[in-house]
Amino acid sequence: MSDYSFVDFGSGKGRTLLLASRYAFSEIVGVEFAEELHQIAAKNIHNYRASGMKCKDLRSEWTDAAAFEIPKNKCVLFFSNPFEPPVLKNVLDNIANSYKKNPRKMFLVYSEPEYRELFDRLDFVHVRTRFRLLPASILPLAADLLVYETNQ
Repeated sequence: MSDYSFVDFGSGKGRTLLLASRYAFSEIVGVEFAEELHQIAAKNIHNYRASGMKCKDLRSEWTDAAAFEIPKNKCVLFFSNPFEPPVLKNVLDNIANSYKKNPRKMFLVYSEPEYRELFDRLDFVHVRTRFRLLPASILPLAADLLVYETNQ
């Protein structure tokens, strides 16, 4: 895993970034468009100290997710249903263009897959797995997780 970058699109205050730091990613990047949330995430990252941290290369980038430069190495791209369809389509097009220029192993992890059809239309990935995080009776809206993997 140490040769994978982890990117959280719509990273908000950075909670997922901090949780991801427990794994040995080469880097962890949050992509956030809202300046206020980005500032909070940057502060949270700066202040975070945990004995279980395996990746200390964490950062939040204040940018348009559709213009974000996708890491050129292997990566895990995480989405917790952060965008409406027009923005999500542009972000996925950016990822597709990056992959076509530089084919590599990528995992697209989609939590709360409200707009699954936009992921399903991508021709360079397939669904690797789908599972429930918790029983629907406990967490009815945030129970599904889809993991897409590049075809290579």
